[in-house]
Amino acid sequence: MQDAVESHYSQEQPTFVAAVTAEQFTRMKFDSNQTLVKDSATGNDHVGVTLRKVFTAGDHVAIQNRNCDCVQKGIAAGAISARSKIYKAANGKVDDSGTVPYGIALTSTDADGEVIEFIEIPSVEPAATVAAVSTTNASDASTAATLANQLKTTLNSLITELKAVGIVAGS
Repeated sequence: MQDAVESHYSQEQPTFVAAVTAEQFTRMKFDSNQTLVKDSATGNDHVGVTLRKVFTAGDHVAIQNRNCDCVQKGIAAGAISARSKIYKAANGKVDDSGTVPYGIALTSTDADGEVIEFIEIPSVEPAATVAAVSTTNASDASTAATLANQLKTTLNSLITELKAVGIVAGS
């Protein structure tokens, strides 16, 4: 048996061992055995989406990296309007409500299980770090200010990209 974290490549996409069956375009993450399982609605540890259906646990499946500079596809957990904010949902799906923002829908869906196209919003980890930094001394305040400026730069870049593709109005 091959080591689960050993990746293979299928048309330039890495493949990994899946521990569960999954539909094409399901968000996946690694479990404690380093095999792929469906991602949850919380956390930020998914690695990407399956590029084909996983028929049998133990199969290798190609994964589209979550950080690709491309339009991504996912499975909707219900009806979603184009251009709406989407969130991570249970079982590797996305929805138009939730607690973990995930992207902006480019297409709409009418029901659970339909494929949706979207642009992923990059994870914004500095926000949590800024909130956790105490401002009781000058070095902590300086760190908080630096992280806040990095967050501002990241968000401004994201807004510029969304404007460029017509998802956000403005010039």
